[in-house]
Amino acid sequence: PAPRDINGMFVGTKVDYSCLFDECAYCNDTGSKVVRNERSVLLNLTSYSWYEIRVRLLTRDGEHAIQNGLVSTTILTEEDAPSEAPQHLSITETYGMRELFVSWFAPPCTAVNGKLQFYSIHYFQEGDSWSDVVTLSPYDTNYTLLNLDLFTKYFIAAQARSEER
Repeated sequence: PAPRDINGMFVGTKVDYSCLFDECAYCNDTGSKVVRNERSVLLNLTSYSWYEIRVRLLTRDGEHAIQNGLVSTTILTEEDAPSEAPQHLSITETYGMRELFVSWFAPPCTAVNGKLQFYSIHYFQEGDSWSDVVTLSPYDTNYTLLNLDLFTKYFIAAQARSEER
């Protein structure tokens, strides 16, 4: 900061942050951090949420708003992978046991950590790898696996994705 903006001897800055809202309206993060150098990183913020960041000067005389400079700004944090899988995965045999109907519920909104982009259904026969994958839109909550081998054990998993990484 310019000397004219400092009232007293400069000792650092104070960064206050508060979450304004997120996609689920479940954001209540607030905090402060004293910075003694020019840079700092705010850690453990809620993914894909809007925050207000306020910066104030710290002098030996106390806290002061920055004049002619940045007082506050609003940011959107980055997306992250969902912290929970789709919920209530259900598998039902159909049409003579050669088809399986798979259904699920979306993960809780607070666990999506961004905009839900797609679902992946992974399935394989006992002894095989995860070689078969079906990708579905974020609006689909069911899928029928077709042309399966009779009398064969299958392993099935559903995955939600909020971003493509």
